[in-house]
This record gives sequence, C-alpha cells and structure tokens, in this order.
Amino acid sequence: MNTFETLREIIATKFDKPIEEITPDATFESLEIDSLDTFDIIFDAEEKFGIKVPNDEVDIKTVSDVVALLDRLRARSEEHTSELQSHHDLVCRLLLEK
Repeated sequence: MNTFETLREIIATKFDKPIEEITPDATFESLEIDSLDTFDIIFDAEEKFGIKVPNDEVDIKTVSDVVALLDRLRARSEEHTSELQSHHDLVCRLLLEK
C-alpha cells in the first residue's frame, strides 16, 4: 500500500480536491486545509494503516511531511510485529520441546 497514493486519496475524497493538486510538496495551507482538518486526515490514515500517531510527532506543513511520518511509524510498527512474531515462535518451540 503506497503511503502517498493512499494519503492523496484520503485528501481528495474527504475535501473534494482534484487529485492533481495533491502533490508531495503541496502545503495544507495551499490546499486550504486547516490544522483541525489535518488531524482528521491523520486519524483516517491511522485507521487505514493500523498505526497510532503520537501527538508530539505531529509537526507537519506539507503532504510529504505526513507521508514521511506515516512511513516512519509504519516501519516501526512492522519491526514491532516482526519482533512479536519472533517471540511467539520461540515460545511455541520451547513449548513443543517439553
């Protein structure tokens, strides 16, 4: 799932914006999206990607700022999931050995 394309779709649908206006360098101000609406976009992205954006990490001005933030959090989430799977596999192996 491409982060930029997904975010672009969220913005276009939610705010009835032409898709070609939503570029990585577009600012939310240029898209006439205020800070409250920006949080709404982030909430939708959290749902879509199954992640949680910490409040202290929301310093964004452009679409690419949000993409970078989401990609970073998605990578962290995938690392965490992989780590949990490794622990799960280890526990299963230990139980099977008994």
